Amino acid sequence: MRIEERVGAVKQITSGITARSAAFIDALASPAEHHWIDPALNSLAWHLKEAERLLGSHNLNRAEIELDAAEVMLPDAAALEIGDYWFLRGKWHSATGSDDQASTSFQQAHASNPLGKYWAAHVEAQFRICVSDEGPKSYPDIIAQLTGDDPAVISLKSRVLAAEGKLSNAIEVADQIDGPERYMARALAHTIFSKSANALQDCDLGLGTPDLPKNIRRVLLLLRARAKFLLAQASAPTWIEERLPPSGVAGIDPLLVREAWTAIQEAVDALREIGWSSNIDQIADIWCATASMLGKQEEVLPELKAAARLWPRLQTLQDALGSIAAQCGDFTTALEANKRLAPSDTRELQRVLLLHEANKHKECFGWFDSHFDSFDRNNTLFGLAATVASISAYKLSEPNLVKKWSAELDAHSHLKKHAVLLRYYLSIELNRIDNEKALDRLLEDFDELGRPFTIALALLGELDPANEKQAALCVQIAESVCEQVEPSPDMAAHVGLGKV
Repeated sequence: MRIEERVGAVKQITSGITARSAAFIDALASPAEHHWIDPALNSLAWHLKEAERLLGSHNLNRAEIELDAAEVMLPDAAALEIGDYWFLRGKWHSATGSDDQASTSFQQAHASNPLGKYWAAHVEAQFRICVSDEGPKSYPDIIAQLTGDDPAVISLKSRVLAAEGKLSNAIEVADQIDGPERYMARALAHTIFSKSANALQDCDLGLGTPDLPKNIRRVLLLLRARAKFLLAQASAPTWIEERLPPSGVAGIDPLLVREAWTAIQEAVDALREIGWSSNIDQIADIWCATASMLGKQEEVLPELKAAARLWPRLQTLQDALGSIAAQCGDFTTALEANKRLAPSDTRELQRVLLLHEANKHKECFGWFDSHFDSFDRNNTLFGLAATVASISAYKLSEPNLVKKWSAELDAHSHLKKHAVLLRYYLSIELNRIDNEKALDRLLEDFDELGRPFTIALALLGELDPANEKQAALCVQIAESVCEQVEPSPDMAAHVGLGKV
């Protein structure tokens, strides 16, 4: 190093020390017992460091205790420490779901120490409050606050422009960043617009950057996993239901699904290393879906449980846990996850299904009855929930409820298929006619209603492939089902008997 460079470095060191507190100077002057400077026990710096560590592991109660202890010491603090305190307090508010208070705290952090990351956090909290889930809209007040050349600010501006539906503008802004944040901003914009191939390219370029910061690496791994998952679905027809079938939509590329699984696991590993960050919510849905397709539900259930306990407010995570737990027959966990979801028709209808599967028949029909008048009859789960609630009511001798809900299914043309299935299941329960006659009646209704997919799935479970009369029909119906969904291992084995 040349002498003028040494002089400049010494000046920077001096100014850096001056800007910090006396506690920092004391720590710097203490005996070198460790490889790094440790703040003195119970000093302001120590409390802030502990709070940061606890926030990283989402231990919010203990983090609040450390922040409260730090707050008492603020009157004698340096500007850098005050900024750090308010930034950590803002992160605590964000983690507890208080974006208004988080925004105020981040603003106070910036007032104490005008760092770009503080301002970006302040504006991002405001953006979370006003962002719409109903498609692109303008956010002029947010955009107006995002000025300057700090990468955190530019990256957020790119994301807001993407949320406004302006992909080319978002990419143009992202390209102003000189550093790996550029690839993260580009990948986010392409992901918002479902440009999976472009997002994957951005992620690969970013991940190839030397000395990549770990936080950016985690985001790029997450976005790469989502891009690979969506590319695996690209060859499949559009699935109109809210949730993918567990075995996957027909036509998915199995090799790409396995590639997506590897990418998802890499992203999950990175999130697990830091004690599960809130970004787990951005990958939980595809983690759950891919595990279901590959038969790995039992493998992922313990980790989903661990993450969901830490983040009870993350809706995608709780929904994924509920789905995987139900597939594993762990209905206690599934019901707990369901309870943590925000109130909605879908949540209440899912609860009816889970209670029935858990053999909690009184709770099942009681829950359905208490919400019956308010349920949207067009919800895709209503027909199935009405069917299982009726069966639960029948088991506990509630004929009036069975009659009421059966009539409701008959009253709507789009629910006729569920009315037909309910009659079939009740015929079996009542033993009024033998199973073969009940099945013949169901087959007649199946043809009369245009061979709906819901009844086709039910028939696959009812037809006996070892029965000579039913074997050919079982194979025929299976072929029509497999035009829409990939066969599960159980379905393939069941139908295979009919081909012998």
